[in-house]
Amino acid sequence: MQLHRPTALALTGAAFFVATPAAAQELQYRITDPSTDASIIADSLNTLVDEQLKLGDQTEFLEQMASATALSARGMGVDYASSPQRFVVGGSIGSALNGSGAGFGYGTGLLPSGGFAFQAAAMAGMNLGAFSDDKSPLRRFLIYGHGMAANGSRDPFSARAVNGGGHVQVQLLKVRDAGVAGWGGLAFTTGFQHTVYELTLEKEIPFETELATWEADGTYVIDATTNSIPLELSTNMRAAFVTVFGGGAVDIMLNGHGDSDINMYGKLHDPTQNDKEVGEALITFSDSADMNSVTPRFFGGLQFNIFLVKVYGQLNISSPEGFGGHVGARVAM
Repeated sequence: MQLHRPTALALTGAAFFVATPAAAQELQYRITDPSTDASIIADSLNTLVDEQLKLGDQTEFLEQMASATALSARGMGVDYASSPQRFVVGGSIGSALNGSGAGFGYGTGLLPSGGFAFQAAAMAGMNLGAFSDDKSPLRRFLIYGHGMAANGSRDPFSARAVNGGGHVQVQLLKVRDAGVAGWGGLAFTTGFQHTVYELTLEKEIPFETELATWEADGTYVIDATTNSIPLELSTNMRAAFVTVFGGGAVDIMLNGHGDSDINMYGKLHDPTQNDKEVGEALITFSDSADMNSVTPRFFGGLQFNIFLVKVYGQLNISSPEGFGGHVGARVAM
């Protein structure tokens, strides 16, 4: 799928009709059929294209994508529920939204209704006192690493998700184990997290109204990348095979940015004239949003303990409009 550059560049000349005062993100038209009114075609398509491609609020959309990307991997690399005394390994999958309410879905539109990101991660952790006696102060310290790259698709886009990072967890108050029940004490966790989520157009998009159809092809890429430091306090309570865990956090976004690159071109057809070709349309646009922020967050979840195997789910709620979570399984000792 390649945009035909010579044709696209030719369309930027004087032959183009622009429906409203010129702006980089507006569709430009070249009408080749003498019986077709360019203003009618523009009035019919502009609103639809603006809504579907998020042109009117692109900067806000990129900020939401970056916020959701940072939130999507929160907690995937740390065990808050098992209080591991030796090792823990596992994996998880999840997603996050920003600016579109509670839920985990992408939505029904061409692009997410707000910021959206999906992540999957493998993780491993080690208690620094794993080979020390039970009273060693090293047992208060755990180190974790996590990461994964994954690809997916949401027609007509492909998706790429990348995350990686490391954490240190310090047990401020000791774990209390009473056999069938226990308290996980109070833990402080910090570290570094890198996340990327990218959407890339892979197929032609037909924008259809009663008066016009634009067969758009070319480039549409949304890239959200974040680097952040979480500061977390957490605890857990266990009764038999069920553990409830939760905590509060402050997430420091060291740098986060969202970028878009749009260069789409295609033929125009008139459905009122048996889909007769009446011209061409082009849009060329790029935008970016940079973020540095400090965001409060609350998290919690439920874990089922099946001997050494732990199956869990975690929710993250981040101010002001972030909501996400993940599910996973771990082996903890």
